[in-house]
Amino acid sequence: MRSRAFGWFGVFVLSAHAGDRAELVSPDGKNTLALIRAVDGAWSYEIKRSGKSVLLPSPLGLKSDAGDFTHDLRWISESQVERRRESYKLPWGPPVDQAHRRKQVILENPEGSRLAWEMDVSNQGVAFRYRILGRGSATLEDERTGFVLPSEAKGWMSPYNRSAAESPAYEDYYFPVVPGQMPPFSRGGETRGWYFPALWNTGDSWLLMAEVGGDWGSHFAATSVDGSYQLEFPFADETTQGIDLGKEVRPSGQLPWALPWRVFVLGDRAGDLATSSFVTDLAEPSQVSDGRWIRPGRAFWDWWSHPEAATKSVRTRRCLGGVEFAHEMGWEYAVLDAGWWEADLDGIRRAAQKADIRLIGWTHANDFYDEHRRNRKLDELKALGFSGVKIDFWCSDRQPTHEAMLATLKATAERQLVVSFHGCTIPRGWQRTWPHLLTAEAVLGTESYMFDDRYPEKSAQLHTLLPFTRNVMAPMDQTPFGLASKRYRRLNSAAHELAAAVVFQTGLLSYADSPDRYRILPPEVLEVMRDLPVEWEEIRWLGAEPGELVVVAKRAGKTWWIGAMNGSTTSREVALNLAELSPNGEGMGVFEGPEPLDSFHIQKLERGSRSWNRTIPPRGGWLLRWGEAP
Repeated sequence: MRSRAFGWFGVFVLSAHAGDRAELVSPDGKNTLALIRAVDGAWSYEIKRSGKSVLLPSPLGLKSDAGDFTHDLRWISESQVERRRESYKLPWGPPVDQAHRRKQVILENPEGSRLAWEMDVSNQGVAFRYRILGRGSATLEDERTGFVLPSEAKGWMSPYNRSAAESPAYEDYYFPVVPGQMPPFSRGGETRGWYFPALWNTGDSWLLMAEVGGDWGSHFAATSVDGSYQLEFPFADETTQGIDLGKEVRPSGQLPWALPWRVFVLGDRAGDLATSSFVTDLAEPSQVSDGRWIRPGRAFWDWWSHPEAATKSVRTRRCLGGVEFAHEMGWEYAVLDAGWWEADLDGIRRAAQKADIRLIGWTHANDFYDEHRRNRKLDELKALGFSGVKIDFWCSDRQPTHEAMLATLKATAERQLVVSFHGCTIPRGWQRTWPHLLTAEAVLGTESYMFDDRYPEKSAQLHTLLPFTRNVMAPMDQTPFGLASKRYRRLNSAAHELAAAVVFQTGLLSYADSPDRYRILPPEVLEVMRDLPVEWEEIRWLGAEPGELVVVAKRAGKTWWIGAMNGSTTSREVALNLAELSPNGEGMGVFEGPEPLDSFHIQKLERGSRSWNRTIPPRGGWLLRWGEAP
């Protein structure tokens, strides 16, 4: 469904002097976004929640070849308030119905060029963007937007990695920070800034800073100026392998040109951020007129268990075994990773068609910049029988890369191919505009047990941060539940890894391990994997302590699936009131067995049970199924 505007009402200027200040307040009265003119003529913005500052007055402005909008801007006009309702549903998530308020202020520089400052607020957050007015085209030279946090704020940020064949790809840890802190050396060594999004707690409020819309990606600069985080464009050495993007990193567009939304998701609790739809509320409505072909689902994935090269017969046997296992489990997809072209694809396709399993094929991003080459590749994959594409190694936030990704989403929609992006930027609300984007990587997933020696130690903490950071932005292909031994030995319990399948939100749930490894699991665990859906009608966060503990309950039909993950190195007590979810329910809990890394304990819950009380060990977790019997 599209967003709906309900017209204009009343001028909403809360200022003693019109032209010096404009405010916009959320429908519940809690969130306030203000535009402020200082005595020296500089402009800033401020964000408050429940009357307390979440972001202190922070600088505004930009430079472009269409005008310098950094100083001496004259107030021209302020619009009335537009009342909007964002009503839609993503294929894998609960329905969304959020009230928004929107307005704009037009400013003029001394040369007569004009800039609109557009504001949007809802009960879930505030946002603003610039729109450069006029005709013709413009190139952005510098965006001066700053972000000044209260000194007592504490946050979590992820460093922007240096450019390499597989970077930047939003694949790093979140580090605890204070305002103005420099990024650490991390994966790949030197880092050059901070990725979006950034998570902050200001005492009474939680805040997620994000970016939505546009066709390039910004990031926070490594150094702050007087405690103010600044924005930077992508670097000139960011590129997709085999593609020459040139040296120009400054974005350009046609006037009137709307720049990306600067987004601030707000809540009293961290769980408010995890359930927020504010990011997609700001995105363009769906461009897919009839999305009945878009099918979220669960998937066998062939790469994690066998990343090594193989002969045609061995690779074919593994893929056929995966299709067979997906059919046994009632799953919808099989993801064939790099090297599928060396297998007997005709035989695999016939087996998949017989089993009603849809195939998703891996391919490299360098085929998707040129329109002719992109269309040829997609037509080829469609003709081979694939129902979706997994496109890997984009590794850039530059404008040509984002443009290619967005053009690919349009082209795949025209061919009714679902999409998984890997080695990529975080989608910036794209999943609303193109709901066949079932998932994207942009995360340190289970494959990191092969590549990063810190992952075993840091992954549990990371898992309890992702629901409030990366996963707020878009569905996330973390590829959970890899149990087999890899280069770096897993420290999380097997139950913790299983719980990830519930905790993380995705439209394509790709299980990491092999059919042989899964078949030796207890039948109750296989039952969970067989029945666990990816489409949800309701989501409640029952425990939300970023970096420490997550407990989330998701409902499909009359059944609640509850996942808990301990991200700390100490035990945690968790008590649930099951009657609040389903007073006449029954179910089953799966948690650590006597050998936590490899075994499970199963506990049946009788009908009418009132509570579930468990101690979660360090790096542990559990999964609970609870509800009325069909």
